Formats: sequence, C-alpha cells, structure tokens
Amino acid sequence: MKGNLTSIMDCQDALAAMHQDLLKDESTSEGGSITEKLETLLNNANEKANAMYQDVLGRKDKADATRNALNVLQRFRFLFSLPGSIERNIQNGDYDIVINDYAKAKSLFADTEVQMFKRVYLEVEKQIETFRGELTEKLMQLPSSLDEQTKLIRYLMDLGAPGDPAWDCLVNQHRWLLQLLFSCKEEHIKQAQTIPSVAGSEGDTPSHTPLKYRPSVGTPGSVFTPGHSSVKRIPSFGSTQSPDQAGWKFKTPQRVQFVDDLTDVLLENFPDLWKLWEGYSTGSLLNETAEKADVANQEKETRFKKMVKEVMSVYSKLLRAAFLPQSLSSLPKEERAKYGVWPEGKYDNMAHWLPQFVRTIRSCNSTLSGMNLPDETTHDVRDVAQDTRVHCVTTLLQQATEDVKALNDRETWTVERDDRGGITTLPLLFENIITELIQHLKEVVQSRAEESEIFRRADTRMKVSKLCEDMLSAFSDTMDQLAFRTETEAEATPTSQQPSSGHDELTSPSEHIPPLERRLVTVLSNCSHTREKVLPKLIDLLEKNGYPEVQKVQKGSQSCFSALDEKLFDAYLEQKADPLVGALEPGVYAGYFMWDDCLPPRGVRNYVKEALMNLIAVHAEVFSISPLLVERVLSRLLQALAEEMLRLMECVTEWSANGANQARLELCALQDALALYKTPESSKSFHDALQMVPPVTSAADRKNLEELMNKFKSNMQLQLTCFRSDSLKRTLV
Repeated sequence: MKGNLTSIMDCQDALAAMHQDLLKDESTSEGGSITEKLETLLNNANEKANAMYQDVLGRKDKADATRNALNVLQRFRFLFSLPGSIERNIQNGDYDIVINDYAKAKSLFADTEVQMFKRVYLEVEKQIETFRGELTEKLMQLPSSLDEQTKLIRYLMDLGAPGDPAWDCLVNQHRWLLQLLFSCKEEHIKQAQTIPSVAGSEGDTPSHTPLKYRPSVGTPGSVFTPGHSSVKRIPSFGSTQSPDQAGWKFKTPQRVQFVDDLTDVLLENFPDLWKLWEGYSTGSLLNETAEKADVANQEKETRFKKMVKEVMSVYSKLLRAAFLPQSLSSLPKEERAKYGVWPEGKYDNMAHWLPQFVRTIRSCNSTLSGMNLPDETTHDVRDVAQDTRVHCVTTLLQQATEDVKALNDRETWTVERDDRGGITTLPLLFENIITELIQHLKEVVQSRAEESEIFRRADTRMKVSKLCEDMLSAFSDTMDQLAFRTETEAEATPTSQQPSSGHDELTSPSEHIPPLERRLVTVLSNCSHTREKVLPKLIDLLEKNGYPEVQKVQKGSQSCFSALDEKLFDAYLEQKADPLVGALEPGVYAGYFMWDDCLPPRGVRNYVKEALMNLIAVHAEVFSISPLLVERVLSRLLQALAEEMLRLMECVTEWSANGANQARLELCALQDALALYKTPESSKSFHDALQMVPPVTSAADRKNLEELMNKFKSNMQLQLTCFRSDSLKRTLV
C-alpha cells in the first residue's frame, strides 16, 4: 500500500469523478435511466427477429430432440430390442442366449431410476417369468433323458428360479417311478384276469402279445401302452412232450412277463434318478464343488435315501406278491392288496419259470450293486433275490420229486441188457430228471460276489437236505408201486404209448405188464442198478454243486433203496421158495415111502429132479433179466431147500440101511448139483442133515451110491449145465 499509495489515490479520484458524471447524466435522462432507450431498441429488434425466425427455430428444436432420442436408442439398443430377442430365441430353442442376455440386462438395468428403462426391464422380467414356468413344466414332464433334465435344471438356476429345481425334479421323478411300477402291476393283473379261460390258466395268453410298459405321454399319471417282451420258455424236467402237445405249459404266464417288464421299468428309469442325485449332491450338476454348492445337506440326503429305499421296497414287494405271496402274509390285508393279488389258474404251474425269475432279479441286483448305492437302500432287493433263489431250489426239488413219482406211468417193462446187467429205461429216466434239475439249478445255487451263500441259514440247509433226500427216495416208492401194482391199479392208470416197429399204437398198461414174479425181478434189477450205479453218481453231482448235508442225503436215500431191495427180494423168494420148499415133503413121501422100510436105492427120486427143474426155471427167469442177480437168488433158494431137507431128516425116527442110502444119495445130489451157489448156511444145513442119516458101512453100498450119482449126473447133464457153468455171469464179474 505504501509503495502504491499515489496510484491508489489517483484511481480513487477517477472513480469518484466517474460516479459524479453518471449521476448527472441519469438526472438529465428521460425516465431516469441512461439504458432505457437502448433496452427498448433491443426488445423491438428481438420481437421482430422472433417473428421472422419462429418456425425455423421450432423445427431446429424438434430436430435436436429427435437427434437426442435416436442417440439414446442407439446407445441402449440392447435393452430396447431385448423383449423381441428373448421371444425369438425361446422359439428357436436358443436358451443359452436368452440366459446370457437376461443376465446382462439384469446387471445393467435392475436398479435404474429412468422410467423408460424401468418399463422395458419390467417387460423383460415378465417374459423371463413365463419362460421359467415353461422350463419347470418341461422339467416335470417324464420320461426325459438325464442330459435334458440337467440342462433344464441349469437353465432354471441361471434364470434365478425360486426354490430348488433340482430337488423338485428328484422328488417328481421318484413319485413318477413309483406310479410307473404300480401301473405295470395293475395292467398285468388286468391282462391276467381278462384272458379267455380256454385252459383255465393265466398263462394262456397268446405268446405274441406279451406286455411291455412304456409311457406314451411324458407326464406323471400318463397312460401306459403294451409293447413287446421276450421271455425264455423252459420245458418240464424229463418231459417228452413237444410245445404243441404240452399246450398251456409253453405259454408265457402273465406273472413272468410282469417280472420282466417291472425289472425293465426299474432299470431303465432308476439309474437316471441316481445319477441326477449324484450330480446334485456333489455340485457337479451346476459345475460347482460340493462345499460351494451347499445343496447336499444331511436332511436332503436322508430324505433321498428314504426315497430310494421306498422304490426298492415297492419293487421287491411287487415281486413277492407275484411269486412269493406267502412272504407278505404279515402285512395288513389292505397293504397286501396294494401290491396285487394274482389270479390262480387251474393249470397254473410257475415252478418251471422260477429260474427265469431268479435270473431277472439277480441281474437287477447286480446292476444296482454296480451303481454303488447305500447298502441299506438295496437290502430289500437282496432279500427278495435270496428268498427267490431258495424258493426256486425248494420248489423245483418238490417238482422233481413229483416228476419222479410220475415215472411209474412211463415204465415199458422192456429190459435192455448190457454190461451193467438188465434194466428198463426207468433208472435212466430217473437219472436224467435229477441230472437236468441239478444242471438247471446250477446258476441258481452258485452265489455271485454281491450275494450271500444260498445255504447259509440252518433252516434252509435242513429243508433242502430233506427235499433232496425225498427226491431221491421217491424213486424207491415209484419202483415199489410198480412191483406190487395190481391189475386194477394198472387199469386205472392213463394209457401210455408203446413202442412198435411200424406204427404208434395206444395200449392199456394192463396189456403189457408182466406177471408179478417177473415184475419183482425187473424192479429188483432196477433197484440194484440205481443203488449201486445211479445214486453214487447223483450224490457226487449234488456235492460238486454245493448242496448241503450230502452225506445225510446219501445215507437216507441208500437206506430207502436198501429197504426196497430187501422187500423185493423177500417178496420174490416168497413167490418162489414157498412152492419149491412146499413140494419137498410130499415128494419125499410120495408112494407111501418109508425111511425104515424101503427098497434099495435105484436112483435119485423125482422130487429132487422136480426141485432142480424148478430152480432151473428160476435161473432162466432171473438170468433173462439180470444175470448178476442169479447167484443171490439161487443161493437163498438153496439155503431154503437145505433147511427144509434138514427139517425132514430131523423128523425121521427110524432108518433102514436102504432108507439111509436113499437119503444120502438125494442129499448129495442136491448139494453137488447146486455147489456153485452154496453158502455157509446152506453148507451147514446139508452137513447137519447128513449127520442125521446113518453112515454107509458097506463098501458095496458106497460103490452103488457112486454109480447112482454118476448116472444122475449123466442123465441130468444138460439140465445141470446152468448150475455148473455160469460163463456170462463170470464174464460180467
């Protein structure tokens, strides 16, 4: 300020002078303002200019507004074109583009305050909401592939769908699968009930119309239409009938078709349900880690296990209702009815279809085991597979027992001779039935890696062992009936086909059944062959295939055959020995013969020759059927003869020399003729009988006896050949 004081004062003086001049001018001006005139001129000029350029300026403002609007549209073209783009892409199926555009619009305009943008964005939200509903409806439509379901779930999650679409899909698919299983059951039972009862059996449905269940409309509760199912047909054990002759036996029963279809339904739909859960629980369904996903919480995992267990329980109980209805007896009546009550036909025999059923359920169990399901969820399926295997084995053993019992109607009594002796075809038929059964059950008995041992339970082992013993022992009952069948019983049996050289002819069984004695020998030969050859082979086969308590089975069946053998042998001996022994005493005393008063011996008397001829007849009868039985039969008959001769000698009180010589001659003749079949018992009886006869004291008598013995041998040489040389028997031995 000090340095510029002069300048500041000069400025102050100038401003004061300017102010004085301004006040002077204003006081002398019109209106008191020096700018009023200028203002008036300018306003007039402005009015004239506005009047001249008003239209031009209005058009300019409108053009500027239009230009600004076009700039806004160009800048935010994405938002304004989004509704049309979304509709077009939805129609074309380009869901990924819709989701990306919506995510971009949401990030840019979700929080905008511009009213125009709000209106457009609200329209987009309405479209997306509708789109979510369409995707949800499509997700709930079944059946659909796992890939399709996965895509739909990801679309819904990316679109921010409320709730949990993946879990809703799991619940819906679980409910749909249960409905599918029950619908399969209802349709098959309906088919079984409506089949025309030509043979009175549910199995009489034409083989070209089996049922296969597939949904025709992909929504829960849709109607199922029949398709096609192929089931292997299994003939009866030892059956000689063709499928045309057997008729209904070779028609596929509805229950067999049902099991096949029900298993197909489960295995075609459940794996997708499980894979969907795996993707859901691990987070891979949404390309997330399990920690990040936060969906597989403990509660939902527990719920899903219950859902899986329910599916397996329903599947198992439906199978039990079809093939093991007695296993559901503990359930309330209403619940049993829910799983189906199958009609029983007059000719309904499911025994021979059980292996097919076992293969189906075991295949299902193997498939489920390979999916690494929780152990507790598949417990019901494993149980029904185990119970079915046991039921199959026990039922087929019982059926085989019935088949063995029915063999008595297939006996032709035609003896076939070979190195084994003489037997009919019956032992071979018996062996074939058991062998085919064991081979047929081989797959059923053998346990797979995921299965328990079929005979692990004590009651199962005991039951199967008893059934095996009954099955083998049933053949002894069959032979017993054949051996002692009366003509009345033979007439009551169905007609059987007899072999003929030129033509087939139906004859009554009574027309070709041999006499009792020949039947006894034939059945005895069959029994011996079965006990010595067939049974050991079958027992070995049972043991190799893992059947329980085989030694007990062997002991019990051998005991039955041994008892039958003794019964048949005793019956045959009774038929032959009684007449033979009964003729001795009358022959000895024929012609009022007296041991103490008789003529000198002139040869062996006729009763000895008659006894030998009777034995020759027995020899011929037995030899014609089974040479191996000759020695056994004749040995016992010789023993009976020796005992009777001993009794007769013991009854003699007085002897003459001629009587003693006659007795010694006849005893020696019998003993020498049948020496090949002597036993310790018969030798002792003959020895004791000779001891009862006074000894020969005269040399002349001894010489006479030798001459008479030689004469007897010479005269009876031809007849005694069968007793002296049994070459065929020795060759066989």
